[in-house]
Amino acid sequence: MFDANTIRSAIEKQKQMDLKEQEKFMDGVYVKQPNLLGSVLVLRNFGLDMNDIGTVLSILMVLLLTLEESGVEIEQISEEQQDKELNTLSESINFSEGLSEGMKNQSIKQYVSGHEEKAMFSYVVGTLDDAGITARTDEKVKYLMMSALNLVNCISNAKRIA
Repeated sequence: MFDANTIRSAIEKQKQMDLKEQEKFMDGVYVKQPNLLGSVLVLRNFGLDMNDIGTVLSILMVLLLTLEESGVEIEQISEEQQDKELNTLSESINFSEGLSEGMKNQSIKQYVSGHEEKAMFSYVVGTLDDAGITARTDEKVKYLMMSALNLVNCISNAKRIA
């Protein structure tokens, strides 16, 4: 499990990177985790603008920097693993649809409290909230949110390399 301090350190590291350093880092992501990168870049096909996609790319970068800061390496995440995690996330979200607001909030709290990577999950939700994404009601926003949250689930459940 990753703690909030490690995530804060990764955020600071990302903020200190210039564009060239960020580009170099993302080149490494393309080599080591092409499916995670692809799951963010594909958002363009859903009509999302580059500012929104940039938010999720930034999230991906911070999550991977968190791994780096912790000295943790994970196996390359496959499309099948991403689909499995996305299905699990979708089932959790679908379960809460139709519930009263109170029950829906309780369901969300239960999901977050049961999540192995609470700090990462909180970081992602906070970043989406700060970007105004969680307040939006357009249909496309669900793709952004699902993509970002699925990054956490994939990283959380990936096998660690010794």
